[in-house]
Parts: sequence; C-alpha cells; structure tokens
Amino acid sequence: MDRSYVVLDPNADHPLVEAWSAERLPFEPKGWKLQFRDDLREALRKLSFIPDSNLVALYVSPVKGYCDVENIVFYNVGAAFFAHLQCKGIRFERVFSQPPTPPKGGANGWKHYLSYVLIKGAREFAYWEPFRLLAKWEQLPCGKMTGSSKVESVWHRFKLGIGAGRVQRLFACEAVASNLGLKVTIHVPKSTSLNLTSVIKPVFDGIAAAFSRHEGGTNLATKRLADALGIGQKELIRLLGNETMAILGSRRLVYPRGNGIQWNPNDALLVAGELSVIEYAPDEGEWQLSGELFEVRETKPGTHLI
Repeated sequence: MDRSYVVLDPNADHPLVEAWSAERLPFEPKGWKLQFRDDLREALRKLSFIPDSNLVALYVSPVKGYCDVENIVFYNVGAAFFAHLQCKGIRFERVFSQPPTPPKGGANGWKHYLSYVLIKGAREFAYWEPFRLLAKWEQLPCGKMTGSSKVESVWHRFKLGIGAGRVQRLFACEAVASNLGLKVTIHVPKSTSLNLTSVIKPVFDGIAAAFSRHEGGTNLATKRLADALGIGQKELIRLLGNETMAILGSRRLVYPRGNGIQWNPNDALLVAGELSVIEYAPDEGEWQLSGELFEVRETKPGTHLI
C-alpha cells in the first residue's frame, strides 16, 4: 500500500468507511491517488444496506482553498459505488480542522480525511447549524432526474421558477460571502428508484448557478448553452444576467470545454448539504424540487458526527 493514504473498511464494531490522505481526491486521479480511489471504492462496496437510511459523508481538512465538497465525497469517487445503499437521503459536511489521528501506518501530517456512515432517521448537521434562511422554494418542476441529467436543465428550470416568483427570498442583502447550507428534496412518483449520489451534482450545481449572475456576455459557451436548451441567445443572456436572486454573487458561470460547456458556480460556499427523496402517488406525475438555502455557523467545538 502507498504510504500517502490509508483506507479503513467497515466492520460490525465500526460500521463506517474512513480514509486519510496526503492530498485531496481529484476527479481524474493518477498515480497513488488512483489506487486511493480504487481502495475507497472497494471499502464503500462493503457498507451494508440499511432500509430507509441516510448516507452521511464528511470531509475534514484545515486546508481552506477553493473546492467543491460534493465532488470530493461523491462525484470524484463515482456514483455507481453508492448505488447498492439505496439511500432515502444523502448528506455532506466540510469541516475546517485537523483530521482525527490516523491509524497505525498513517502519517499525522496528512491533511485530508473522509468518512461515510449510514444512519437511521433524520438528524441535523453535526458541525454546522442554520442561523439565517436566505431563500426557499416548493415543488418546482424539474423533469425526470437520472444519472445523465445535466446542470443546464436544472439551472434553466430553476431560473424560470425564479422568474415566475416561485422562489422566495427571505433575507434582503447583497451577495453573501459566508458559509452556506443547501437542503433539497426531490418529489418523485411512487416506486421510483433513484441513486441520489448520481444526481446531486446537477441538482446542487444547477441551483448554485441559478443563485448567481453570469459575467462575460456572449461567447462560445453561451452559444452552446442556448443550443443545448433550445432557446434563443437573447433569452439565455437575459436569464444568465438576472440579478433577482444572485445570492451567491457574480462570476463567469460557463466556459467552453471540448465540444460542450463547463459550469463554474460558486458552490465552494456550500459547506453543508442534504439531498433527499419523497415519493408520492399516483405512479405517474411530474418530478419536482423543494428546498432552502441558508447561512450556517459552526456548532460548539467537540461536536462529533460519529
């Protein structure tokens, strides 16, 4: 095993996956990071299914550089390796502190720690608490969600919801720079099977982008985005530049990448997130999103997830 990381498998006495590493897990790892990801995937396979459970993921590091926590704990690992858990909800938190002491074979200087555990019943965030509700929305149409859902689809529908007055802003202020939390519920037809880790990226990135204003005007990326959505360039620029709900501020939201686009929402502000699913009858109906965006503050020192 490479000395740059340690992964602990779950067992009956310790039913969680834990991992320590010298560097953060990227999207396309190479070298020892590739083996790190493979070992982490194998450990996650050993988590046992618990009916009606929630998956809680934690990323602990004193490194405060820009990063997307949802990517680190779910997307960079691979949604397929969580599918067997059939969770009703997933949650993540980013904690700015030294990781817990690694086991024998680990280095105390490692700055990055991940953990995954299944819990029964609803719980609040362990390291963050909401203190100011910024916006909320109920049952916005979102279309059917799958592992191939795109950020632009969620962004577009959410922007239309904002324009229709279906997203309520509850705290009038300029763009916030503090730590934020986001809770989203997907309403789905009864008997729907959905791997939440496969859709959290388009849902969270799309909503974060919708709470931002695009800077950069017309370019190749906006042309591609308009074509992908089947709307005119003028209408797209109007939606991108809308400031009505730019709670996350202004930035260049889309860039060209290959033959497509790359989204760039300011989701590094999201240190706590939760995505859950609610089934409704009848078996056929429109998929919808409900949720809330809020500011968070740290809970008392010594509060622990596990």
